[in-house]
Amino acid sequence: MRKAFSTLLLTFYFPFKLLRKTQIDNFVGGLIFGAIFSLAVNIATVKSQEVIDKQRNLEALEREMVYHMLSMNNMLNSAEGISKEDDSLYIENSALMNQRLKTKVWDNPDTQRYIFELDPNAASYIETYYDIVVDYENRSLRENQEIFNEVYTKCEPSYSFLQKAERESAEVCNNYVRNFSRLQIQGIDFVYESLSQALESFHPTQDRLDNFFLKTMMGDKSVEILKRVNVDLETKVGAN
Repeated sequence: MRKAFSTLLLTFYFPFKLLRKTQIDNFVGGLIFGAIFSLAVNIATVKSQEVIDKQRNLEALEREMVYHMLSMNNMLNSAEGISKEDDSLYIENSALMNQRLKTKVWDNPDTQRYIFELDPNAASYIETYYDIVVDYENRSLRENQEIFNEVYTKCEPSYSFLQKAERESAEVCNNYVRNFSRLQIQGIDFVYESLSQALESFHPTQDRLDNFFLKTMMGDKSVEILKRVNVDLETKVGAN
């Protein structure tokens, strides 16, 4: 960031320095100065926009990672609620089984470009989190759901009508639900540990709030939910 601002200052200073050392007609000098100054303004505008675009992208990535925490929090709450349900009715767990850690921002090519400009340690933590941890967790969640869907076929409300056979009892089906719900949250502590490590060294929102230029250009709104979710999940995962 400091390098970008230094470049902007040099860009504005260069035309003045050049004209001071050059003996030319005032009119021509004015034209030259105007052209150079216009070019300098354009360069400064492009540079500023590039800095802002990068910041927005990194903050979007941070929000996506925070949403992962929210997703895990919801999964823990769902699994906890399912474990306490009785067998008088069939338990619904589609929300838990459909859960995935989204990677839309991470998959954006611009994100990959900006990651290389981060501190090497922060970049390595983020890459490890997404490329290894998130990939493995999403694959596990998907495979668990596929197996569950096969096992749960006889528990579907339409089974009796379509197969002309008796539907499994609520007790049997709810046991399936509870067992697979536990499987769905099995890797959460692993995900949380890697995510916490990544967010500890990656905090673009706070970086913006600490930077006068970025705060002036982009405002001072922040992801307040980050700290609350962090503490909440740490307590839940520790007790899991």
